[in-house]
Amino acid sequence: MAPTKTTTKTPANVSTLELLLNEAVEAYQEMIALRQKLRRLKRGSEAYLDLLPEIAVCASVITAKTDVIIEEIDRIEDTLPDDGD
Repeated sequence: MAPTKTTTKTPANVSTLELLLNEAVEAYQEMIALRQKLRRLKRGSEAYLDLLPEIAVCASVITAKTDVIIEEIDRIEDTLPDDGD
């Protein structure tokens, strides 16, 4: 009987994931700083309202980075062997 060829998937390099996570943490830290700045301002003041677009941009960055992290995790999971293998 000829030996059977087994196909094994090479585990993905998680360096990219770790880099993406670091970038996301930086974005979250920026949001924390913006929240602290917002808390020091009078609610509804011009300075308070002027900060809202910056918060919106930061939230968009966080959303984009989170989406990329999820895609990278999916890519890593796709490289893992199936449970039945």
